[in-house]
Amino acid sequence: MVNYDDIEEQQFYMEQLMDNYKNPTNVGTIEDYTFLRHQKNASCGDTFDMYVKLNNQNKIEDVKYKGEGCAISTASMSLLSKKLIGMDFEEAKKLIDEDVYELIGVKISPGRINCAMLSINAFKAGAEEYENSKNK
Repeated sequence: MVNYDDIEEQQFYMEQLMDNYKNPTNVGTIEDYTFLRHQKNASCGDTFDMYVKLNNQNKIEDVKYKGEGCAISTASMSLLSKKLIGMDFEEAKKLIDEDVYELIGVKISPGRINCAMLSINAFKAGAEEYENSKNK
């Protein structure tokens, strides 16, 4: 659990957030993706496409994303994409907002919550659409 009152810990997480904004990982596309989700934050205009590829053991083999966003939404996409790769799909679907807050590590103001949650919202919506399409 992140200690938001620990100044040194908050400095560490702020540096991590800025590094993931300036040098994001997993940027790009996947040609043979399992599902793709376009997600937009209507409150500020951040927009990302998230590509997810599952392997035949139902594990997340790869995650890529492309788009434009603020430091928080870009870092959130970068951090969550790293966490998702290698996870069992069923376990990944159980991730919650608190998991993203833990990844980001810095206190998010109420006006920026939608920025931080863009990544998890994209993944969850894409996973739900994918599962619904399989059940038709």
